[in-house]
Amino acid sequence: MSTSDKRRGGSHAIRSSTSSRSSSIIAPPPRAQLTGSPSASTSAGQETEGAHEPGGSSSSNPVNKDSGAAAALAAREKESMLLKEKDERIAALERELAVMEGEFTRELDRLSQNESETASFWQRKHSALHQQFLRADTELRLLRSEVDVREAERQELRDGWDVLRRELRARDEEILALKGHLNGMKQWVSASTRTDQQTSDEEIGESMAKLGNSLQNWVIMHFRKVKLGK
Repeated sequence: MSTSDKRRGGSHAIRSSTSSRSSSIIAPPPRAQLTGSPSASTSAGQETEGAHEPGGSSSSNPVNKDSGAAAALAAREKESMLLKEKDERIAALERELAVMEGEFTRELDRLSQNESETASFWQRKHSALHQQFLRADTELRLLRSEVDVREAERQELRDGWDVLRRELRARDEEILALKGHLNGMKQWVSASTRTDQQTSDEEIGESMAKLGNSLQNWVIMHFRKVKLGK
């Protein structure tokens, strides 16, 4: 049962109790007219006086009764008007209360809807920001791993560069040594050719054999060095 129904039921109970009280209040005027009203006492005195006086008339008694009935009727009408006004005021208050309850319900529904929309908006916003944070964190981790890979590659390149520099230095030293051997061979050839012009063929053959053996030994020696260096 709603609040308006409860209040309407209460108003009906008030009306019934008021009507019962009004019926109990309205009932006494005839008795007051007959027993306790001044007009009734004066009319009773006049009746006794008229009865005792010779030739007296009893015409004032019906007039007093009519006036008492009119007063009672007026009191009933006034009471009914008051009850009607009270009922109208109660009905107006109930209508106003129903309107206020409707406005309150609509306002409450609107506020609830706004609150749910606000909660949904901030929930979506939080979810989007969380997803963006996760993507940024993943990208950052990928970049860090890529930086680590690049650092490892750079260190590897540095190590390779150092190895190449050492090999280049060794090649330079080997080239210098070969140049020294070549100069020595040139000097030996030039010295051997500057000997006596009447050298026999046997001496030339021996010299060429020695030169071939020297070249062969030099090639074998440097081939072994190169192979051991690798």
